[in-house]
Amino acid sequence: MNDNLVNHRQRTQESHFSTEKDVVILHLFVRDLEDPETKARIMNGLSDELRTMYIKFKWSAAGSLLICIDVHLKLNIIYHKENKLNLHTQLCQSHTKLDFILHLKQAQFFETDENIEKEVGEIVNRMLKRSNGKEEHGGISASLVQLGSETTEEINGTVSLRSEINLKTSSNAILYISDCIVIEHQLVFTDRKNKQLIICSSNGGCIRNIPLSWSPWYITNINSDTVAVSYPVPNKIQIISLSTGTVTCTFEIIGCRGISYNCNELYISVALKGIQVFDLSGNVLRTIPSPSDNIYRITINEDRLFCVDLHKFIVYCCDINGGKVIWKFANEKYKTVLGATTDDQGNVYMTRLGLNNVVMITPDGKHEKELLTASHGLHYPHGIYFDKTNKCLLLADEKDGKAFLFNA
Repeated sequence: MNDNLVNHRQRTQESHFSTEKDVVILHLFVRDLEDPETKARIMNGLSDELRTMYIKFKWSAAGSLLICIDVHLKLNIIYHKENKLNLHTQLCQSHTKLDFILHLKQAQFFETDENIEKEVGEIVNRMLKRSNGKEEHGGISASLVQLGSETTEEINGTVSLRSEINLKTSSNAILYISDCIVIEHQLVFTDRKNKQLIICSSNGGCIRNIPLSWSPWYITNINSDTVAVSYPVPNKIQIISLSTGTVTCTFEIIGCRGISYNCNELYISVALKGIQVFDLSGNVLRTIPSPSDNIYRITINEDRLFCVDLHKFIVYCCDINGGKVIWKFANEKYKTVLGATTDDQGNVYMTRLGLNNVVMITPDGKHEKELLTASHGLHYPHGIYFDKTNKCLLLADEKDGKAFLFNA
């Protein structure tokens, strides 16, 4: 917020304090709604009545609704001796059927999230009544996400919950899920605690296990029935058939870590050696220079190789042929990167150690967006996988046995 205000002040000074039209984007998270999906559909129809604003519903699940509102403003910038910036707002063309949304004329409205929450509470109540809802919201949290010109590009990325899965077969079971994948309509999870693969259908049914000799850390899909599993201890890679549970091949790689499959080849992060490429029999084909000695998790999207440094918490995007770093993402706000996956557009999704959220990075590595939070039910998410075929995002909590499948 402060940086955005400074940038706006500079633009205003350059234009001799001229008044310009800007956009403020508000994220409103409404809790404890009855039938939020129905309300989202009804309320979305109101967008035709809003001539100066656009309402978007990012997702609705588990009694909650996330509303994104673009508010078009005229900004009057006033300077004081302390060189502080006061922001006074007046909405443009407030001739709509929902005039109550347009009463944002106090500078204090933008000072804190608490102020926003207080002011928009009545707005949301009226919106709910307008959508034929009878109950008031059970709680609301809101934040100012962006202040910039109308040409500012919004980062796309929305998800909706498809299913929540309980991986525990008994209430006292203890799991440690570190990775996951989607194969056809099967969800596969690595359970390090119990030395097994957990397999279930996309709706959470038909859970079965494949016992393993060691604790599996990372997994990648090879075809509709075959996976490759990495065991950093004791430095083994195994090729496994899911339908039979049979290990078809085992080979040793000292220092093996993250693993990814691409075009009939296995890409494996190997300590002190880089990213080594193997055939399915365990023969080394070539070595790609690693951007760091601490790369643990890797994933591939077309000609890009994405590497996660778990010590410095950096995501690298590299050329898959020579390993040249195209960009790297490092942000003090998003330290503690754990897992990473990519969609078919080149966006990167990452989970973070000890924090209950998922952050999406744009294909150029320049922008990021918090896509999922604890409000979606996440509790220490670790494993993450984007299924490009079915357009869904799979997440697995580390220890509570819960997994989530989102439409994306």
